[in-house]
Amino acid sequence: EEQEPRIYLIKYTFDMDPAVWRRLPTVSDYRFYYDSTINDVLMELSEDGDINIAVPKDDKGSKTYNGIKEIRYTGFDLVSLNSRDKVKTMIFDELKKL
Repeated sequence: EEQEPRIYLIKYTFDMDPAVWRRLPTVSDYRFYYDSTINDVLMELSEDGDINIAVPKDDKGSKTYNGIKEIRYTGFDLVSLNSRDKVKTMIFDELKKL
């Protein structure tokens, strides 16, 4: 089955205490938080409507990922963004919900 291209919006929340960071998080770190094989081992996954939530199962999971506290993400078909109004409502409104 062919799937439409999708856009994902992701919000990361980190512990603000720099003592738990091995280094500052970067944009390229997203793959570590999004990889489902890692998430299944170190993260507890849940849903709140159309928003997926991942939180560390324990301190080890949090420390492994620079003090991550929570990841919230959602996605929708990219082809549905066919006007400026849709971009505003579908992206910015979704970002507010995260």
